[in-house]
Amino acid sequence: MEIIKLDSTFWQVYTKQVDITNFHDTFDKEIFKKVWLLDNYKELIDIAYKNIVAPLYDFYFNHEKHETFFPVDKGQDSIRNDHIKRWVLNFISDNSNDFEVIRKIFSVFVSNQSIEDKIDYIAEFLKYNKNVEDFKKLSLSPLSHFWSGSYVPILDEEIRFWTTLLTQKFLIGLEFIEIKSFIGERIRALEGRKKATLLEEYQDDYLNP
Repeated sequence: MEIIKLDSTFWQVYTKQVDITNFHDTFDKEIFKKVWLLDNYKELIDIAYKNIVAPLYDFYFNHEKHETFFPVDKGQDSIRNDHIKRWVLNFISDNSNDFEVIRKIFSVFVSNQSIEDKIDYIAEFLKYNKNVEDFKKLSLSPLSHFWSGSYVPILDEEIRFWTTLLTQKFLIGLEFIEIKSFIGERIRALEGRKKATLLEEYQDDYLNP
């Protein structure tokens, strides 16, 4: 790690040569966990994002890859988590004039984060862009889910996210009426889907005891 810390040229070469098909192995994971803890993490992550993530279509950057690049320590406070959050918030601010760049960071990272962190990222986005059509295009929910048993808890979590978002003070104001209306529509759609899912699961249990 010392050579990376002292010479970003080495890091440039390393990140340009990353094999994206295997960008989830133990070596890459450990490297990025350590890079996020360095004093010059911002410079190094800027380089890595430009060389690894930016050139890719979103669907090539799946869950395992985003967890390698953004190794969030789930359910705890940590220096690494603080650095990741600062970097993403700064990234949204610095690139606020390029919606496609913003849309990508939401797709590959923000959509999979905790409700609290996701709302902080949305608040940062809305400081610079209040266009409802752009807001609708953001990936605000995970692109895939893994579950066993009932699907209802996943829908409950989605409803909790959108309901919590709707109550945020940063959405107060006439400029947010359309966005709040869209959020309300999402909540109603999810509640309808939950009722349908409950009925389907009940029927499956009844017919297949």
